[in-house]
Amino acid sequence: MLGPAPAQHPAGEGPGLEPHPLDVGCADHGDGDAGDSFGKDDVVLAGVEDRLLVGLARAALGGGEEQGLNGSRAFTEDNPHIVENLQALFNQDNGTWRVEYIQAQGLLGASAHLANWVAQLPTEISEHIELDLPGPQETGGSDHVSFLCHGAPGWRLQSNYPDYRQYTWHTNRDTYDKIIFDDLKNNATLAAMLAYLASEDPQRVPRDRAVLPINPRTGEPREWLPCRPAQRSAQPAVP
Repeated sequence: MLGPAPAQHPAGEGPGLEPHPLDVGCADHGDGDAGDSFGKDDVVLAGVEDRLLVGLARAALGGGEEQGLNGSRAFTEDNPHIVENLQALFNQDNGTWRVEYIQAQGLLGASAHLANWVAQLPTEISEHIELDLPGPQETGGSDHVSFLCHGAPGWRLQSNYPDYRQYTWHTNRDTYDKIIFDDLKNNATLAAMLAYLASEDPQRVPRDRAVLPINPRTGEPREWLPCRPAQRSAQPAVP
């Protein structure tokens, strides 16, 4: 955890930890953990602490992401005050490759804040990023949805990484040599700067919701992402 920071709103970051053998999982999520030591992580938290102009910078390591987002879901269940006062959360769970895409996850008013923060980034970082505002909203896939389902601004810092996903992702080939360190540094800087900008924003990020795309099965707009309970114990072994 990072200590108190002189920011307008609490901010922090953190990647997920997975129960893999030590020689695999380097890009997913090992590079997120390494990036934390540079000043970023998988998840950036930014919020309002009792509506006072007090800031906190936080680093969070969420376990059990591949097993059902269990760490982040348990965190939101156990810490409703943090979720309620959250300014923004940035989740980097992209494996290796630089961040190239951020969508606002169906949050209408928050989209302007996100666009404003990205506009303040150095060109060598922002020129690669496509914004999707307000975005169609993801329904799963990574830890940001554990916060998004509560209506909190949870945004994923995403990459395309076609070669990684095709040949390396979730295999025993996801080893140290697959990490692209220039991209890791880029993503570390991006997440740290977004955390800072979110925490220094004098305005509370709104949580109003856009009308989501049509569900082809019902012909009606999709409903907001529901929250699911964390699995806090292993299933009993079958005799």
